[in-house]
Parts: sequence; structure tokens; C-alpha cells
Amino acid sequence: MARITERNGKYKVIIELGRNAQGKRIRHTKEGFKTKREAKIYATIKENELLNNIIPSNNKIILKDFILEWYSNHICNSNLALNTLSNYKVRIETHIIPYMGTMQINRIQVIDVQNFYYHLIKNDLKPNSAKRVILVLRKCLNYAKKLNIINTVPCDIEYIKDIKENKIKVWTEEQLLYFLNEIKDTYLYFPVLLASFTGMRIGELCGLRYENVNLENLRLKICEQVLNDKINKTLIHTNILKTSKSNREITIPQFLSIAIQESDNFNNKFNNFVVVNRNGEMCNPRNLSMAFTKKVEKYSKPKTDNSPEEYIQLPKISFHDLRHTHATILLLHGENIKVISERLGHESVKITLDTYSHVLPTMEEHTSLLLENIFKNKI
Repeated sequence: MARITERNGKYKVIIELGRNAQGKRIRHTKEGFKTKREAKIYATIKENELLNNIIPSNNKIILKDFILEWYSNHICNSNLALNTLSNYKVRIETHIIPYMGTMQINRIQVIDVQNFYYHLIKNDLKPNSAKRVILVLRKCLNYAKKLNIINTVPCDIEYIKDIKENKIKVWTEEQLLYFLNEIKDTYLYFPVLLASFTGMRIGELCGLRYENVNLENLRLKICEQVLNDKINKTLIHTNILKTSKSNREITIPQFLSIAIQESDNFNNKFNNFVVVNRNGEMCNPRNLSMAFTKKVEKYSKPKTDNSPEEYIQLPKISFHDLRHTHATILLLHGENIKVISERLGHESVKITLDTYSHVLPTMEEHTSLLLENIFKNKI
């Protein structure tokens, strides 16, 4: 960080401290040393002093200014998904700035961040949600450290373990087929059928266009999605997906190809979208999800004497749980976990294994039966 220059027999010390939030160079200089040795001694002492103090005492950057610039100039230009950007903005404006916004960035200590975390918990944020807020703060301060504005990131705090149940809910094959049969003549049938047998996320489903559907080869190219822009309160069709692995091609069964061709929108093809709303326009994922939840609610009540004989009480699941149902059914029928992971667009097989660990005991039973059938009467 320190360098020494010589001019006319005098030595000058220049200590570079990176750049501030506005991108301006921060440096400390002192000149007039008679010997290079004097300059080196001063440089060593002053550099340690500046590092221990984190930044020069006259640098009074407050967190609010820095984090907003970091968000607009760095995060917004990081090619992140729209939902991710929205979540960053909410955590910054709703939580971080109100509590810590007026603090000088060079004076934030671990105890401040720890107290902030406890404050979030006391204000009814779940431990995992509070942790996500701290992670945004940590990323911001990591950026400050890269700019040499601070020397350490004071976010090494203690977290409360979030005790949560397995949130994944799925339907059995019988329950799925029953529900599909019940809604066969309604608007919901086609999007639910498509989601159930492709495992697509709801945004990907709404963003699917006919140009990415190959009915002859029974393949779908998933490369776009529809999102609710929470910041600007608009509906957006974008090619930025959740992760890099979300951009993928999947195969579909023949019966799904037929269903696509028989759908009401196949001949109209408004804006080339496969799934549209009831007015034939681009489908809002939130509205589709709410319509599904409302319909499922009708089948969540216990069977009574007045219920039809074929009535089945269904577990309450969300539209996203159709994706989990799809994966679970494939796993139970012995599909390769890597194939399923790629089909779902997961970043790694580990995510798939962790997500569907509840299916593993049943898969082990399937393995023992497989071995029995292979080697029965041979050993």
C-alpha cells in the first residue's frame, strides 16, 4: 500500500487506501524526509496505524449512502434475477437503513451487527429471514473492504438455529390424477397439467413460448420467464432465469404434446405464449398461483356423507409444490437423480438430494426389490 518517491534529495511517503463509495482515490501522503530510511520507518508505522483504525479518521462515509450506491452501481449491474434484486432492495430499505443507516461505516463493530440481528428477531423476523438481511449487509461490507474503506468485515456473529419442518408438500400419483380429472373442463387444467409433468417453475411456465416448443421431437427449451417486478409493480417477460442451470432443455411425454396442440391458445398464439390468462394475455404467475390455491382449498375438507363417492380429500399444496410432486414421482419410479436435477434446473445434484431427502428411504426399498428381482433364484 505504501510507496516512497524521491525528488531533489527529499523523500515522500504515499500510502494508498483504495477508493471511497464515490470511487474517489483515498490516500495519505507526507513529504520532507531527509533519508529513505526515515521515510520507510514512517511508512511502516503510519500504515499499521491506518489499518488498525480501519480508515482515516476524517473519512465519515455513512452506511446509508454507501449501501445505496453499492446497490445501484454494483448489485443492479450484476445480472441478478429480478426477484433477487427486489429482495436486496427490500432488505436494505426496510431493515438495514432504518436501524444502521446513520452509522459511520468505519465504526460499525461486531456487537452492532449482533444487536441488529437480535432486533430483527424481536421484530418477528424468522431466524433464516434475519440471517438473509445480515448476509446482504455482509456483502456490502465485503465490497467496502475490497475498496480498502474498511480493514475487517464485522459480521462474524452468532445466529439462532431456525427449527423448521420439511416444507415440501407433495401429492401422490392418485391425488394428482384425481385433481386433474376434477378440473379437466376448467381454465386451470392446462397450466396444472403442464407444470405437473415438466417440473417447471411457475414463472418459467408463464414465460414459455411456442418458438421454444418442439412438438415433433417432444422437447421444451426453458430459457425465459415471467416475473412480477415488485419494485416497479409491473409484469416482465425476461430471459434472465433464477440460476445459470435454469436455462435448459427437457423432454415431454407424447400425451403432453397432444395437450399442447389441443389447448385453446394453440391456434391463437397471443404473443406466442403457451400459457395465457383467461383473456388470452400474458399470464401473471401470482394470479395463476392464487387461482390454484383457491381451487385446492375446495378439496382440502374431510369427506362427509354428502360428498360424492369418488371424493378424495387432498393435502393443501401450493402451485410450486407441483414441481416437487413431479420430482418425487420420478424418484419413486427410479429415475436417475442427476437426470432429475438437470430437468429441474438445479445448480447441483446436492440441492436435489437435500430437497428430496424424504424420498430416499423409499428409494432404498426400491433398490432392495430391484436386487431381489435381478438375482432371485440365481444365488
